[in-house]
Amino acid sequence: MSVKFRILSSAQEESTETFLYYESERRELGEIFLNSLDVIYQNIRIFPLMYPVIFDDIHRALIPKFPYAVYYSFENDEATILALHNTKRKSPPNF
Repeated sequence: MSVKFRILSSAQEESTETFLYYESERRELGEIFLNSLDVIYQNIRIFPLMYPVIFDDIHRALIPKFPYAVYYSFENDEATILALHNTKRKSPPNF
């Protein structure tokens, strides 16, 4: 089963900025990051309840090998990516 899926523009902007940062650090590292992120997105599309709820109705999926988490909600058969957040930052993610 695949659910409706959308990404807020702020989360998309963060993924683009993160890609550019990793690409500037090492060639192809940005692509590796995007591939890891895509795996998370595919998991959410197919298994939207796979990742734990961390507060209220917000789920968190940690991206393997990168200090980032994807925050999303799942309501009415639609998954909405709310934020991509660097877990090393002390500030909470913006929803």
